[in-house]
Amino acid sequence: MLADAASAWPLLAPGSWPTLIAGTLVIALLSLGIHDLAISHLGVPYPKEDAVPVWAKYLGQGVRFAATVALCRAASIYFLGRNAFVAAAIMGGLVAGLYESLRVIGIEWVILDGWRRLNWVYVLTDRAPASILTFYQRAIATFIARRWRSGWNAPVVIAIAATSAFGYFTLSPGLTIAMSRITSALGVAQPVVLYWPPYDLHVYAYIYGLFIESAIFTVALAAISWTGLGDRLSRCVSMFAFLLLLARGRPVALLAFSYWIPARLPVALACEGQFFLETFVLASLSALLWARVRAREVGVP
Repeated sequence: MLADAASAWPLLAPGSWPTLIAGTLVIALLSLGIHDLAISHLGVPYPKEDAVPVWAKYLGQGVRFAATVALCRAASIYFLGRNAFVAAAIMGGLVAGLYESLRVIGIEWVILDGWRRLNWVYVLTDRAPASILTFYQRAIATFIARRWRSGWNAPVVIAIAATSAFGYFTLSPGLTIAMSRITSALGVAQPVVLYWPPYDLHVYAYIYGLFIESAIFTVALAAISWTGLGDRLSRCVSMFAFLLLLARGRPVALLAFSYWIPARLPVALACEGQFFLETFVLASLSALLWARVRAREVGVP
């Protein structure tokens, strides 16, 4: 019997795993398919956010971080009794997976032929700063959530703002400089791009296949936070979708970043909107899948 979110994964009955695995695969295909349909078949461009001002990007960073704190708070039952550093490592790893850290490395590895000479060094150092920053901030979010008793009090807000500022203005640039020095010391130049959009089936296999990473970690986040999201199915699903959209920064990108994308506003909204819809479908279906699996285990919705 499934007692709570903390014991969800180890005690799943054998009959629940096929549903969980098949559902996760379908979710990955459907959610990524929205973005693929928009960019490859409807002509919606990828959003170019170079002109977005620093303050807006920092706002987005802070919102993502705050949403992660709220998710950690919802998952407090799962983390109850666990060592703080273990809890931080778990949450940092889950959100890093949600952000497709391994997927982007894998796709870039293919596009830049990571097996050739030292191209793999370039791929890893190019993606390392973002992945490390994501893990760091989400791990810190766990520590903040453990100290958060009730309400958005001043210490919580200050901690979120300070951590976000350190990550965005100090840690991220510092990591980028450190990685560039590694590539310079090893004499690694930027590799030649082997594949350009529209990609062939060989590249598409990696693009779709590796998106399973994000789907797996989204379902896992739904599982550990479920009992802290509410007592009704509709509330749990809507709250999880809302928090995950915020954690991925989609509302800020759609409502704010769109104004600085070099395109007509409807096109700019579509650029950001494709990822908003992708994340919404990913989060909503993951929550519904977990609700179905949990209902099978405990006999409740």
